[in-house]
Amino acid sequence: MSSYNRINGVFASQNHWLLTQVLRDEWGFDGVVVSDWGAVRDPVDALMAGLDLRMPGRPEDGRIHDALANGKIDPTILANTVERIRLLSERTSPSTSAYPVDYAQHHELVRKAAADSAVLLTNDGVLPIASEQGVKIAVVGELARQSRYQGAGSSRVNPTKVVSGLEALTARAQEAGIELEFASGYALSGPPDNALVEEAVEVAGRADIVILFMGLPGEFEAEGRDRTTIDLPANQTALVTALSKTGTRTVVVLSNGSVVTTSPWRNHVNAIVEFWLTGQAHGDAVSDVLFGVVNPSGKLAETIPVRLENSPAFLAFPGENQNVEYGEGIYVGYRYYDARDIAVDYPFGHGLSYTTFEYSNLAINVRPLSDPIAFDAKIRVSNTGEYFGQEVVQLYVEDCNPSIATPLRELRGWEKVGLAPGEEATVEISVKRDHLSHWHTLSQSWVFPGGEVVVYVGSSSRDLPLKQPAIVPGSKIVLELDEWSTFGEWLDNLELGPKLSKLIEERGGLKGRMADLLADEGGGRDAVLSVPLATIVEFPGVPVSLEDIRTITGKGA
Repeated sequence: MSSYNRINGVFASQNHWLLTQVLRDEWGFDGVVVSDWGAVRDPVDALMAGLDLRMPGRPEDGRIHDALANGKIDPTILANTVERIRLLSERTSPSTSAYPVDYAQHHELVRKAAADSAVLLTNDGVLPIASEQGVKIAVVGELARQSRYQGAGSSRVNPTKVVSGLEALTARAQEAGIELEFASGYALSGPPDNALVEEAVEVAGRADIVILFMGLPGEFEAEGRDRTTIDLPANQTALVTALSKTGTRTVVVLSNGSVVTTSPWRNHVNAIVEFWLTGQAHGDAVSDVLFGVVNPSGKLAETIPVRLENSPAFLAFPGENQNVEYGEGIYVGYRYYDARDIAVDYPFGHGLSYTTFEYSNLAINVRPLSDPIAFDAKIRVSNTGEYFGQEVVQLYVEDCNPSIATPLRELRGWEKVGLAPGEEATVEISVKRDHLSHWHTLSQSWVFPGGEVVVYVGSSSRDLPLKQPAIVPGSKIVLELDEWSTFGEWLDNLELGPKLSKLIEERGGLKGRMADLLADEGGGRDAVLSVPLATIVEFPGVPVSLEDIRTITGKGA
């Protein structure tokens, strides 16, 4: 789907560079590109750029028909669009021998996916909850009764059934002989309600464990408007404070589609599980995780900051005069927080388990430059705890080459492994050479110059117990030199460098202060080599002119 935005001054729906050169030619996408709702300004330009489907369609709009009749549109472009739509129809049409849909099986698949991907943010040992007869559980929070399990607005779909958290926990409690009470504690909208808070505190005071449902009601993150805070609603955080005074152990179940910070209240609870938006089997998945039927193995796909003001885009967004500058550049997400060494609520890749894992024996095998795989890493992972668990082993790379700016570390591979208690396995992660590349503006290409890298392995971007340096071959950056290239870039160039050096020598060589600086290995030489050649030729003692430089490059008069 193409967005509403202009990118480099051109609307995304009419941007040939974006839809054809990048999406199709570079990334190999062979599907249909559809516009966001009302995002097309000129359907003729959009079609020629690579857009296939305009939403909403306007049958009475004859601009494409007229442009085709007048020869403005190449018929091949239209034929390619028709073929992509035909292919989409073929890929999505029911099979001629279709089996009946098994909705119960689909529900169980949703249940498994939701439970497996839950992220255990923190746990002091209260989880998993033991299914022991006589245990008293308080379920608190209106989101336990009115579950938030899917997005709002146009992302909403009709479920075949919905299992709330309260329903699933009540059923499990009845099976295990557990006493369970419920209190809403807050309304889905509005300020804190003292009566609801008092009722929840009373119920929690009679319990051994509180299961507190918190999260974002749909109106807090609906499409068409931006969030102005990453805090939970005030009536929920006020409830946490009140419940903490009971002394009852508290487990928080989070349901939200985008990040919320837990930093203001996390020290008042014993465990937090981030379930995100689970789908219709919400309650079943929550029950499975809290009672240990499933050991959560999800990892955070984004950093959770302590506060919104810490985010890399805070100063640039929302911009002004209908323009937004992507000021964070390559320092998106964890790359920014790690480069600035900013404390976070929870780091990228974080996710605990009911068991524990130990990493050891990192070994790196570097492959030759001709191989599309840059290197392979082998890591020994052991389950040192008491439960079966799945761990996502993450590999990060620090590029030490100074010729191109890169983040401190970047995720370059991962592998998921499941281990029984006491079991260990060797995990292998291969890193493609292309995945080490960065966009180089001057050469307009993806480059990996090669040289020393440091490989880190662990369970999150900030939990990396293993590290090992390696020398990985790469390709030299080839630049088209001009007068604004640095003196050092000129001298390093295999073709033009010798020509410049020869011309300088034929005219008596560098003299005076410039010669002294170039001979100074203590810092003067580096300073000279970093200056554009157009500036160097203006110094006394330099026997070449700007016109000489233009002649060498073939751009002279």
